[in-house]
Amino acid sequence: TTLSKAAANHFPLPQYWLEWGAFFESIWIKNIHNVIQVETISASSQSYRYRINNHGESVFTNALLLSDSNRPNTSNWKAEELTAFIAMSVRGFLRMDLYNALTEFLTRAQGSFGLQMHCSLEDGVVTLASKGQPMSISCDPKLPICLFASEAGAVAVSIDESGNWLPLRLDLDSKGEVVRVGRERSLIEGTFSRKSDNAIKDGDCRLLFESNIEIISYSLTKCCELSTPALMSRIVRISSATQLGDPDDDMVSKDLSDIPQVLTRINKAWQDDSSPECRSADALLRKLLKCMESRLKKSNLDAVDLIIVGVEASLWVAEQFAADLRIGLPELVVDTVSANKVIS
Repeated sequence: TTLSKAAANHFPLPQYWLEWGAFFESIWIKNIHNVIQVETISASSQSYRYRINNHGESVFTNALLLSDSNRPNTSNWKAEELTAFIAMSVRGFLRMDLYNALTEFLTRAQGSFGLQMHCSLEDGVVTLASKGQPMSISCDPKLPICLFASEAGAVAVSIDESGNWLPLRLDLDSKGEVVRVGRERSLIEGTFSRKSDNAIKDGDCRLLFESNIEIISYSLTKCCELSTPALMSRIVRISSATQLGDPDDDMVSKDLSDIPQVLTRINKAWQDDSSPECRSADALLRKLLKCMESRLKKSNLDAVDLIIVGVEASLWVAEQFAADLRIGLPELVVDTVSANKVIS
């Protein structure tokens, strides 16, 4: 069926999903203690974590497949469709917390992303992702506070009236990384490390501070979780921070009032052939054409012809400019990078 506004809606009604939910729950109640293995971390603070028993999970899945009692009508389903639906539903139910869900999404997603995810079922936790866009985290080992933003400067700010700031910063790898920040993860499922890293054990791929803030990182390029030493080596110390401003100053209003004057100056500069803007653009174009000629002659093929640096909005503009250049000059190798990464 062609996707259009006039296309028929074949998506199941809410009642259908309620029937599936009731069916799953009736069997889950009978299997829950065979699937979930609870471990007490601290009885005094009622802190618990849990593991998933693989055999119990298999028994639960098979029970769902074999039971016809109260199961919604699947007479028009193929056997492999029913098996796949139940297997993926069980996997999602048991294992898809914020960290796993965002990792799986970003592994398959195409495009540029700087994401943060929260869920009411994981209070005090945020999962961050970077793929083609910058993302930074700041923290203090002794304080249960974290800041995160798509600009490193945005996490270097005072957090109290005394002007104190969070001293440590971690910049996510913009080539692809998912980081979970917050209270200790409840689900214990081992470590996603390389097969060659035999020395890495459970708990060796995380930072756990005095404040009980835990940081776990999964690299999309290396396809594994980063070890504790690897995470520590990327921590940088913040030496200064932006102090709190006057709450009565309306910075947004000031920026808006400056827009007409700024646009007028920009237009005037580009109408003058002798302006630095026009002369720089002309020089850049000549350089790029020479690079393209060199590539057409099959020389210096491994070089990057142009790297465009930007921050926040300017980085977004840079990414669009890079995309336009690749269309207009397809032989060129053009890349973009965050100014925060260049500075650090």
